Order: sequence, then structure tokens, then C-alpha cells
Amino acid sequence: MDSKFLRVKFINWLFARPNDITGYIRSLYSDINETRTKINNLEVRENQSITLCIKLDSGATLPTQPYPTDACWDLYALDDVWLKPGESTYVPTGVYIDIPVGYEGELKCRSSHGKIGLSIHHGTIDAGYQGEISPFLHNWLPSRYEVHKGERIAQFCLRKVINVEWNKVEEFVPSIRGTSGFGSSGK
Repeated sequence: MDSKFLRVKFINWLFARPNDITGYIRSLYSDINETRTKINNLEVRENQSITLCIKLDSGATLPTQPYPTDACWDLYALDDVWLKPGESTYVPTGVYIDIPVGYEGELKCRSSHGKIGLSIHHGTIDAGYQGEISPFLHNWLPSRYEVHKGERIAQFCLRKVINVEWNKVEEFVPSIRGTSGFGSSGK
């Protein structure tokens, strides 16, 4: 006999029997279909864009995405700024973003800056903050670095925030990793 025929016959036999396993299997199928529906709806929602309110100072540049698939938007320096070796300073962008409730903004370093010895002190911009977005740039170079007006200096990412309710417990359910930390998975 064909294995497909046997599977169909077995499933039909299970669904024909009014016992606990039939109800269990039916509930599993129902749960799987419900989960698929939720995932499909989530994917649709995740791919939708949202509109952000933004203000710009005179001379400021609107954040840009070089490629439509990029995760972040480039921010541009509003003014020339000099950084001595080992110095950190805020770099004005003239950009003000009204981040909606349920989201956070993140500032990230541009990969090209990391390559030459500059970094951004990563930070979170909470919903409700409406001040200027001014990345905190650090110069790791042995020489002075000039940030030029209009230079891309950081990346802004918008992330969905997950609300958390804390549940205090005496002990966790054991996991494979447990409390093993740095270097625990090998080199």
C-alpha cells in the first residue's frame, strides 16, 4: 500500500474515534492554524511603514537611506566640528524627531567611521524626547579629525519597544546554558 494512503487512513481513523487523542490532535491543528494566521498578520504589519514627524533647523539635512533595504537612516553634521585625539563631543544635526509611543530611536556608528577610528557612543532616544538628535562622537585617532558640515556622522534606527511586566521569582526554570557567561560557548 502507498504510504500517503496509510497516513490519510490513519488520520481519518483518529478523527473518527471520540477519544482524548483525537481532541488533542484537533486542538493542535487548530493552534497551528491560529499561529500561522497570527504570523501572517504580523508580517504584514511589520512591513508597513510609519510616518515620523520631523523638524529641521535651517541648513540641516533630512536623514537619508542610501538603499531602500537599509535598516537605518544617515544623519548629517549641521556644522564643522574639530575633534582632538581622544576627544568626544556632541555633533549637532539640526534634526528633531518626534518618536511615537511604542518605539525608540537608536544612534549607531557608521561602519566607515569605525574603519578609520571614529565611534559613536550608542544611545537610546525615548519616545517623548523632542530635542535635537546630537550624536556623541569619539576620536580614537592619534591626530585631529574634522567633521565637515553635511558629512554623514551617525545612523538613526527606529525600533519597536516591547512592554514588559516583571515577575519576581526565587529561581529560574533550569536552562542548558545556566549562568555560563563570557566565553562559555568556545572560541
